[in-house]
Amino acid sequence: MVYVGADHRGFVLNEDPNNRGVLLCGSGAGVCIAANKIRGVRAAQAWDPEVARLARNDDNINVVCLGADRISADDAKPIVKKFLSTSFGGAERFTRRIKQITELEGKK
Repeated sequence: MVYVGADHRGFVLNEDPNNRGVLLCGSGAGVCIAANKIRGVRAAQAWDPEVARLARNDDNINVVCLGADRISADDAKPIVKKFLSTSFGGAERFTRRIKQITELEGKK
């Protein structure tokens, strides 16, 4: 399931770890900050398909954030397609990094 949102309120991916989200705001930064406050969300801002690919492959992001004032709809489509079509690479160093991030989520 792919979810699309365009505000700074909480974003829920439900319980399915395969769910993905696409968030939009003027710059893409605000929704990215807000999304990363939610346990289990790994959001990254992408401004081109290669950044989206790297974020999925290396950081296993499940939410991509786009700046609607900076990226046209025509430019956004290949970014979202790359985000949705790229799998997590699973390299040991990336898996270790995600585990460290998950541990940080539990700290206050």
